[in-house]
Amino acid sequence: MIRLIIILQKNWWTFPALMLPLLFSCMVSGSGNHVKKDVPLAPCNKEVLQLSGIAVQYPGNGTIFPPEIPAPLFTWKDTLLNCNAFRICLSTDSGTNLFTQSMNGSSWRPDSLTWEAIKTSSNFGKINFTIHSEGKASIQASSASGKIDFSFSRDSVSASVFYRAVPLPFSHAIKNVHEIEWYMGSIKGGKPKKVLDNIPVCANCHSFSKDGSQFAMDVDYANDKGSYIISGIEDTVKLTLEKIITWSDYKREDGDNTFGLLSNISPDGQHVLSTVKDRSIFVPIDNLEYSQLFFPIKGILAVYDRQEKRLFELPGANNPSLVQSNPNWSPDGKEIMFTRASRYLSERIDNSNDVMVKPEDADEFITGHKDFKFDLYQMGFNNGNGGIAHPVTGASNNGKSNYFARYSPDGKWVVFCQSKNYMLLQPDSKLFIIPVKGDTAREMNCNSNRMNSWHSWSPNSKWMVFSSKDNGPYTQLYLTHIDENGHDSPAVLLENMVFENKAANIPEFYDDRKRPFNKMKDAFSKSAIYYNRIATGNITNSSYQSAFKNLEMAIKSDSNFFDAYMSRIMLNIHLGQIMTPQFKDDQVKALSIINKQIGEKPQDPGLLLKRSNLNYFTGDDDQALKDALTIVHQYPDNFDAHYVLASVYRKKGNVEKTFATYEKMLRLRPGDKQITFYLANLYVKTGRTDQALALYNALISKFPDEAGTYISRGTLFQTKGNIKAAKADFDKAISLKPQGYEGYQKRALYFIMNGQQTLAQADLNKALSLLTVEITSHPEQIDLLFRHAEMAEQTGDLKAALEDCEKILKALPGNFNALKMKGNIHLSMHQWQNSIDTHTSLINNFAKEPDFFSKRGYAYLQLGNKNQALADLIKAQTLSPQDHSIRYKLALLKKAMGDTDGAKKDLQTILSILTEKQKKGKLNEKDSQILFLVEGLMKQS
Repeated sequence: MIRLIIILQKNWWTFPALMLPLLFSCMVSGSGNHVKKDVPLAPCNKEVLQLSGIAVQYPGNGTIFPPEIPAPLFTWKDTLLNCNAFRICLSTDSGTNLFTQSMNGSSWRPDSLTWEAIKTSSNFGKINFTIHSEGKASIQASSASGKIDFSFSRDSVSASVFYRAVPLPFSHAIKNVHEIEWYMGSIKGGKPKKVLDNIPVCANCHSFSKDGSQFAMDVDYANDKGSYIISGIEDTVKLTLEKIITWSDYKREDGDNTFGLLSNISPDGQHVLSTVKDRSIFVPIDNLEYSQLFFPIKGILAVYDRQEKRLFELPGANNPSLVQSNPNWSPDGKEIMFTRASRYLSERIDNSNDVMVKPEDADEFITGHKDFKFDLYQMGFNNGNGGIAHPVTGASNNGKSNYFARYSPDGKWVVFCQSKNYMLLQPDSKLFIIPVKGDTAREMNCNSNRMNSWHSWSPNSKWMVFSSKDNGPYTQLYLTHIDENGHDSPAVLLENMVFENKAANIPEFYDDRKRPFNKMKDAFSKSAIYYNRIATGNITNSSYQSAFKNLEMAIKSDSNFFDAYMSRIMLNIHLGQIMTPQFKDDQVKALSIINKQIGEKPQDPGLLLKRSNLNYFTGDDDQALKDALTIVHQYPDNFDAHYVLASVYRKKGNVEKTFATYEKMLRLRPGDKQITFYLANLYVKTGRTDQALALYNALISKFPDEAGTYISRGTLFQTKGNIKAAKADFDKAISLKPQGYEGYQKRALYFIMNGQQTLAQADLNKALSLLTVEITSHPEQIDLLFRHAEMAEQTGDLKAALEDCEKILKALPGNFNALKMKGNIHLSMHQWQNSIDTHTSLINNFAKEPDFFSKRGYAYLQLGNKNQALADLIKAQTLSPQDHSIRYKLALLKKAMGDTDGAKKDLQTILSILTEKQKKGKLNEKDSQILFLVEGLMKQS
C-alpha cells in the first residue's frame, strides 16, 4: 500500500483516469474516518439539492473552483434525522465513480492527493457530490440523501489578493489602529504573508495601476484625513514623506475641509481620482456586525496629475449641488464611472466645518428614516478635461442605491453593489453585473444574504474576489468565476484568508508573478513633520499633554525644525506658560532658524510670514509688522499676511487700520465667518454697537445654529439695555447646546446684573456640573480647569477654585495664569503669606506687572509690614503711572505711616488728572469711583 502511494505521488498522471477511483478507494478504505473540521462554514444561502433531508451547505450547487485552490471543507446538515453516519460519493455526469467513503460527522476535507486526483479525473467536467445517511434501520434513514455538483475551471486566477485584516467593532479599530494588518494571500492556499502591521495611522482604500507597477493608499498621515500615498512597487515598499500628497491642499484657502474619500489610481498610474470638498455621515454604531454608518453626502471629484504635481476639479463631476464620489477607471483610462446623488442639505450640518457629520446630526440616517440613494454615472476622462456624465442603464434611477462600480480588465463588464440605501457596509448589499455600456442588471449567483461588498477583478477577467458577512460578523473573502457571457458561479470561500477575530476586507487582486510585493515599511512616522502634525491634531482636540510629548519628539527628530518650536510657543501661550525658560529658549532657537532660512531665500513670502507670526506672538510687534507689510507689498492679496497686520494694529490700538485690514480680508474672502466675528467684536469694543449688531445678525442668519454668536449678541443686547432680547439670545444658545456650560455661565451673569440671584446661582451650578462632566471626559483639557476655577470663584467656592489651580500646576508646573489666579484667591481668602509667596514667584519668574507688586504690597500691609508694602506700591506706581487706584492705595498707606504731605500730594495729583478727564467726558466707571473717594478724603483733610 505504501508503494502504491509513492508510485501515485510520483507518476499519478500516467495512470488511466478510470484507475484512479480504485486506487483512492484502496487508500481511504474503511468506515468511521474522522476528518478535522478546520473552518466552520455557514450556508452559502444559494439553492441546495435537498433530496431527502440532507442539506449540503458548502460548496453551493454549481460552484466552480479555480484549478489552483486547495481542497475545501465540504459541510452538510441532516435536517430530518440528526444522523451522524454518512457515505459520500463523488462521480462524473457519465456515472464514473471518482471517490467513495463512509464516515462520521458532518464535514469532509479531501487530502491534497485525493483533491488533485479528483480534479484530474473530472477533466474539468461536472462532478456530483452525493451524501447518504447510514447506520439507521428505517427505510427513511437509509434513503436520506443530498446532492450538489461542482467543477474545476480551466482558468487560473493567476494573481494573489492584497487585503486588510481589521478588528471589530469599528469604534475599537479607530482607537487601536496599530492592530490593523495588511496581507498578501495566495489562492493556492497557505498562510497569508503579512505585508504591513503596527502602523500608527489608519490606512484604508487602495488601488494598483493596471501593470502593477504603482500602488496608492489612503493614509491618515499625522491626523490629516486627506493624506494619500503613491509609490512604485518593489519588494519592500517604503512609505516615505515625499510619496505623500494630501487632498486637503485642494483650494485649502476657501476653508472648506476635505477628507479625500475612495481615491483610485489610473491604469497607467499617472492620475488619481478622489472625492474632495466632501462631507460624510461617519457614525460608529454599537453593533459588532455592522459597526459603522459611512457614506458621503457632499463632494466633487478632483484629479491629481502626478507629472504636473497639481490638483484640479474634473469637469462633469464637480457640481457642488451634487455629491460625486467613488470613481473607477475603465481599463484604458479613457472613461470613468462614479456614484452621484443630490447633495444632502441641512443648515445645521452645512454650518459646521466638520468633514464628518456628528452622530446627533445624523439621527435620521442612523434610524433609517431618511433615504439616500446613489446612481452610477459614466463619463469620458479626456485627459482631465472631463465631459458630460450620463446615467448608467441598469444602475441608476431604479429606486436603489448603486455604488462600487468596477470595470473588468477586458473592458466587457461592470460589477457594482446595490442596496436599498447609502453606501459601504450595507447589510442588504448585493452584487450586480451589467455590460460595460449598461443594460438590464443581473443579480449575481455568488451573493449571500448578508452583505456582499468590495470586489476586485482578476487580471484575466475570469474571477472576482469580494467580501461578505455570510459566515458572521467578521467579513470574509470569496471568489466567483465569471464566464464570457457574464454568468458567475456560487461563492468559493478563501479559507486560508479567514481570521478568527478580525474582518478581512477591501481585497484587491495583485499579480505578484511579474513584480514581487512582499513588504511595506513605515518610513514616515518617526519624522519631525509627522510628530508636529500629530501635535497639531492633539492641540485641536485639547490633548495638551500629548501635544507636548509629540512636539518634544519632533524636536528630538530634527532640532532645526522651525514648525515644532512655533507650535510649542503657541501652545505655551494658549496655556499661559509665557516667559518660562522653555518659552524663552524656543523663541531664541526659532528666530535663529527662520533668520537663517530667510538669509538663503530673502523674498520667500512663506518664510517671511513664519517670522512675522513668531515675532507677533513673542511680543516684537514692530518686526512682525515689517515682515507682514513686505509680503503685502509683493502680494497684495495674501490673506495670512493681512491677518498678521490686523492682529498687530489691534494690539497697538490702531483701530482705523484694524478696521481697514479686516474689510480688506472680507473682500478677499467674502462672508468669512471668523473675520466677520472679529470685526463685530471690534465694533463692540469701540462702541459702534449698531454696526456690531448688524454683523451678528448677518452671522446668525447665515449660521443659525452657532450658539457662540447668540451669546455674543445677547451680551451686546444687555449692554444696550435690551434685557428681553438678551435673555432670548442666552436661552437660544442653551437650547442649541444644552450640554455646553458656556450658555449657562453667560446667562448666570445676566441674572446677576439684573438682581436675580437665585436664578443666577442655579445657572452657575448647572454650568459647573456640565463643566465637571466635560473635565472628567477630557482630563487633558487644562483650559477647562481654568473655566471651572473661574466659575467656582464666581460662586464663592474659593476652596474649589484653589484646588483647580493646584491641579493645573501639577500638570503644568510654573503656569503663569494658574499662579496669577492662585495668588488672587489666596488674597481673597485672607491667606496673606500664601499670597505673598505666590506673587513673589510671579515677580521672580515673569515680566514685572504692576498688579503683582500692588497685591503683594496689600498682603504685606495686612501682616503689618508697612515698609515692604510701601516699597511694593511705589514699584507698582512706577510701572503703571496712569493707574490711579495704585496711587490712591499708596496715598492711604503714606497717611497711615504718618506721611501726611506725601499722601496729600498723591491725592492732589489724582484729583487734578481725573477732574481734567471728567471735563473732557473721558472718565470711565473705575476712574469715577476713585474720583469720588479722593474728593471725600480731600474734604476730610
